[in-house]
Formats: sequence, structure tokens, C-alpha cells
Amino acid sequence: MVAVHAEPDLFDPPPVDAPPDVWAAFFDGLPQSRAFGIRFAEMDAGRLVATFDPRSFPPNPNGAVHGGLVVAAADHVMGMCATATARERLPATATLLSSFLRPSFAPLRYEARVIQAGRNVLFLEATVDDRDGRRCATFNGTWMAGAARPRTA
Repeated sequence: MVAVHAEPDLFDPPPVDAPPDVWAAFFDGLPQSRAFGIRFAEMDAGRLVATFDPRSFPPNPNGAVHGGLVVAAADHVMGMCATATARERLPATATLLSSFLRPSFAPLRYEARVIQAGRNVLFLEATVDDRDGRRCATFNGTWMAGAARPRTA
């Protein structure tokens, strides 16, 4: 018997107080997570850690991950951190500021944190460490709670 993998409902994330293993299944099952090779690692209140190993994307000539991929993964990880905090009001990225400190050699470790959560706006920061544990990028951004809406048919 073959197990059928159900696609997660992108507009029905787990409850905020769901255990980390439920969030891990949701996060890892998202099409974006699978396509990029981003994996849930751990989470607690207002914090989420994930890994990114972009094996399916060619590296830069120096062997580093392309900066656009580093940003896309940061947006995804920070968005999931915001989603886990936003109390059933799906957030959408409003701003995202990136700072590249050095080339990003995979696999990468992302740690996102909610700095402040208001009723409609969440402020987040994230750090990215490379395969040797060196900080290679930082991110700051805002997410608007309730801004993501399901598509209507």
C-alpha cells in the first residue's frame, strides 16, 4: 500500500498552540518548502529554525548559494515564523531588508524571531549561518497580519 501525501492547506495553518511536530509537518509539507529544500528544524514561542540545502539549484561560480535564493528562503522561513505567531490571521510580507555579510555556502541555517507583534503588524529578524557556522546574512522585515487572502475561484 502506498501512502498518499496530502498537500497542506496553505490557508489553514495549525493552531498557534499546536505542538512543534504539527508545525513541522505543515512547514515541511508546503510546496515552497519542498521545492526549495527548506526543512523545519525547531520552534518555540516567536522563534523558528529551518535549514536550506538547495541541491537542485546551481551554485554561483564560487560555490556559494545565489543571493536571490538566500532571500527567498529567508522570506519563506520568516513568513512561517510570522504565521505561527499571527493568531489565525495569515500574514503577508510588507518589507524585507537583507544584508549579505559573506558568501553563503550550503547547507544554511535560518533562525527567525518575532521582535514585536502588534494587532496588524509583525516585526521580524532572521540570521543565516553557513555550513561552517559563520554568519553570512541577516534580515529584518515586517509582515501584515490578515493580509494574505485565499484565492477565489
